[in-house]
Amino acid sequence: MTEETIGVQASNPVKTAEEIEAIKAAQAITDAAYAHIIWFIKPGVTEKDVAEELDRFMLEQGADDVSFPTIVAFGPHAVDWHHEPIDQPLFAGMQLVMDFGAKKDGWCSDMTRTIFIGDANPFYKYAYEALCAANEAVVAMLKPGVTGREAHELAESILADWGFANLMGHGLGHGVGTLVHEEPRLHPDNDKPLEVGNVLTVEPGIYIPMGFELYAPNHGLNFSIPLPK
Repeated sequence: MTEETIGVQASNPVKTAEEIEAIKAAQAITDAAYAHIIWFIKPGVTEKDVAEELDRFMLEQGADDVSFPTIVAFGPHAVDWHHEPIDQPLFAGMQLVMDFGAKKDGWCSDMTRTIFIGDANPFYKYAYEALCAANEAVVAMLKPGVTGREAHELAESILADWGFANLMGHGLGHGVGTLVHEEPRLHPDNDKPLEVGNVLTVEPGIYIPMGFELYAPNHGLNFSIPLPK
């Protein structure tokens, strides 16, 4: 069941100043949850442990609900975009992916992070640098008039230059509002120009079979104030 089927409607893609502030309030809870969870994570915790702690903390900090079911994926599970957390324990040397968000006063936030337990090997570090390069280039070019397709294709082009062609496998980003996935989409089939007041995620990722996934830190944007990494 989706939010649409239970009566929650997508908000206007162009947000008012008040709506942007409401989204930022939801994102502030999510930012605090990330700062909290990195001290909670250690070898031996399970995916369920981490997901439940994220949810508990966001509610404790004032969220009315989570934006969507929290995703926590260790090791080979990380290539599954919609993995449901299980009792998989975390071991040293694993990477883990978290995709989560808070909902407050009807407005959503969305955050994806990849972290490593121990020191990442050179390949992971190289891939992360590639993703950061793509992320930063897209954020720098986003402005009214740019299309979702242009943003997506820029990210894909930069990843290809680093040797990671055709490994993202999903749209670069999406709007956020009363639903966690809204227009506008940063996607190759979206030629509609972006507008002032759009609030977006920018989420380049690299997915390689056999359990490798990385996300660069995503950004929420309103074309003037990027939310923190």
